[in-house]
This record gives sequence, C-alpha cells and structure tokens, in this order.
Amino acid sequence: MSNVLIVYEMLEPCSIEMIRMAKLLEKQDKIFFRDKLIRHLEPEDICWCDIIISVRSTSFFEWGLAKYCHSIGKYWILILDDDFLGLNNEYGKDGEGYWSLRQKYLKKILQYIDCLLVVNPLLAQKYIEFCNSKRYVVTNTIIEREEIANLQYNNNAISNKVKIVLYVNDGTLDMFNKIIKPVVKILSAQYNGKISLYFLGLKPDLEEYTQQLDIHYVPHMVYSDFKKYMIKENFDIGLAPLESQGFSTYKYFNKYIEYTIAGIPGIYSNCKLYNQVIINEYNGILCNNTPEEWYFSIKKYIESCHLRKVCIENAQKHIYKNFSSDIVLNKLVKDVPELGFFKAPTVNPLKTKIILYLIKFGYYIFRLLGWLRIISVYVKNRNVKGLVNRFREKFLKKNNYTSEEK
Repeated sequence: MSNVLIVYEMLEPCSIEMIRMAKLLEKQDKIFFRDKLIRHLEPEDICWCDIIISVRSTSFFEWGLAKYCHSIGKYWILILDDDFLGLNNEYGKDGEGYWSLRQKYLKKILQYIDCLLVVNPLLAQKYIEFCNSKRYVVTNTIIEREEIANLQYNNNAISNKVKIVLYVNDGTLDMFNKIIKPVVKILSAQYNGKISLYFLGLKPDLEEYTQQLDIHYVPHMVYSDFKKYMIKENFDIGLAPLESQGFSTYKYFNKYIEYTIAGIPGIYSNCKLYNQVIINEYNGILCNNTPEEWYFSIKKYIESCHLRKVCIENAQKHIYKNFSSDIVLNKLVKDVPELGFFKAPTVNPLKTKIILYLIKFGYYIFRLLGWLRIISVYVKNRNVKGLVNRFREKFLKKNNYTSEEK
C-alpha cells in the first residue's frame, strides 16, 4: 500500500471530502494516509509519503513543494473543483491583483503534477492543456444513505407558507439581482403572505417586500451546521441560478447534491453543469436564465406539491444509485491504481528539511504581499469598515472548519 499525504492551504469542504475518502480507503486497507495544512507540514511528512494529493492548490508553497517532490520521484495528484484560471483579477472581495498572482502559481503547479483529479470533466478538458501529464480522473463526492433526509411534504402548498431557499457561497448578488429579484416582485403580489424566503450567505435589499413576504437572512455557518440546518428547516423549494457560460461551466453541481440530501426539490439553471445530472421535471426543474422562466418554474413548484414530490424522490434515487462510498471509491482506485502500489524513492532528510523551510519562508512572504495588496485596495477606496469586516470574515472562515469535521 502507498503512503498518501493530503495537503491543503485551508480546511474547507473539498479538503474535508478528500480526507473523508482517504479515511475510508485506509479502513479498507487500500492506503495509509496523513493530512496536513501546508503551514504545518514537516520534513518527515515528505520523507514518509509516496503520493501527495494537494487540494485546490494556488499558492507559492504548493508550487515550491510540487517542483521539489517531482524532482525526488513523488507522485503528485492535484484535485480541483473550481475554475480558478477563469476568475478575473477583481473577483470576490480581495481586490485587484489577488487572483493574477495565484493563477501564476497554479499554472506552475500544473506543470509538475502526475494526475489531475476533478469533479467536472469540462474542467479537466480545460486544465489538462496546462499540464505536462495529460492524465485526469473524474470523481464525485460520497453520499451515504444515512446522510439523506427523510422526505416531508407540504401537501397544502397554497394554504400553508411555501418555504423557498437560496444560498450563495461567495455572497455575490449578481445572479440574484439579474434573475431572481424581478421575480420576487411578482411573487410578492401574487402570493401575498404565502411565501417565506430564506437567503443563506447573501443579503439582498428586499425591504419593500417585507409586508408581503416572510424574509429571512441567515449568516454563513460551519459546513456541518449548514447541512443540519438545511434538513431541519424542511424547505419546499431550493433555487440554484447559475451563469450558463464562463467560470460557472466548470463548477461542481454541489447545490443539486446539497438540496437533494436535505430533501429539497430544486430549480436549476439550464446550463452545461446541471445538464450533467438534471432531467427536467424528473429530478428537478431546468430553467433558462430569464426572470420570466424563473417565475413560471417557481410558480409551477408552488402550485404542484405532486411535482415537487416526484422530483425530490427521483433525485434521491439518483443519489442512492451514483454516490455511495462503494461506487465512488471503487472507481477512484480503479482509475488511480497508484494509490495501491506506488512507492517513491528514499529521500535525503536534511536536504528535504532545508528546502521545506525555504519554501515556508517564501510562502509567508507570498501571504504578506497578498494582504498588503488587499489592504491597499481598501485604503484606496477609503473603505476602512470593509477592511475590518474582511479580516473578520477571514478569521471566521478559517475557524469554521474545525478538526471535529475531519
């Protein structure tokens, strides 16, 4: 069996899922594994491992480590679940210049990997062009039967309040303002007092509709708490608007999985991503990105408990059939047989220690320069309050993923 080291810059859902898969493989006597935040990595970890799985790597540290490990015969697997090269320089809240530097290091890392592990074949087809190795493997998240909520139905949809949920991981309002906000106006007039709207991770300005709609804003929460919350609230409809081109094409259909686990029938943008898993009005509704189509799709679900019931039952059957640990792990070890047999050459511990410390030093400079760049943007825009909130968000996000979740 191979010794597998999982490294990540931050503990978040993708790294948590990779660790979970490794634990199950170790339990099946397929691998031995360790996982480490890159800043906690020690020379003995490098000497011990045969295979390194790096998660969402875009930093100076992972570039330096990939380059060195390639030179000493380690097998490097990079897992990606987003199109980081597709982000523009102003994406998110981190300001100008943030992503261009990370994209530079991601391209360097791609030159040293042996295998690309992705959750979307479209993402692999794009990124493999930057790799010296043209090998990629498509995998999925693991969903066990006991994780999936028992279904509960709101059988009198019009007489009871229909609970609709929308969440956005990065807090951006672009798609909401473009597509959903015009629909809210119509729904507030047609279903006055009969709809509850829940927004997770975003806070649109809907003050003018508070008399007609029951509106709730839910702040960001720990991922394990998020999953429990979604099940507990018994939402009737989940919304998943998504751009039909560009960055969104290469994402993972995690909203389909998370809504289905929680027993929520979803409405999804009719795009390449959701076309991979959704059959219209079978396990969800596919909807073109216009306010008119989103209105009619939401209305269809509101007024048909039967359609909601059919879609979520079929979605959960699909999850049972395709995302169990046996299916996902058997495919992974078949597609990456190195996990079971690859052995790296013995390395020089002293040389490894020196190089790792040099890499760490460079990484801390990389992080410092990143924060200085972010600070300069906020100061230039005279947004001190925004800068303070950004520090708080970073601290909250860092501490949201605890060792308990591993």
